[in-house]
Amino acid sequence: MALGMSVRRTMHEVSSAEYADWVALFTLEPWGGHIDDLRAGSLMSLIYNLNRSSEVSEACAADFTPWSGWHRSEPRARSAEEIAANAFGINLPELKSRGEQQIVLRRGG
Repeated sequence: MALGMSVRRTMHEVSSAEYADWVALFTLEPWGGHIDDLRAGSLMSLIYNLNRSSEVSEACAADFTPWSGWHRSEPRARSAEEIAANAFGINLPELKSRGEQQIVLRRGG
């Protein structure tokens, strides 16, 4: 639906590599109704938190969109290895095991 074509047409026009790219993009930047609800919930929680008294606990987007599937959670610490793998596709433990001292990231081909 997001591509504006039927499943049959998509299977003929979209390669598996392109489909994998779309899946990866959705993993990084999801779209759709749930994300729209979360965005609205973020604005509602901002307004609520700006106007609440100090005796009332803070609200988050999930408090205003319980149907969205998002849950309140504490931010968790992420390791350098996890950040490098998620953001750049770099396996830091492997590079460290090979004795790499410096990693240079370049944009483009």
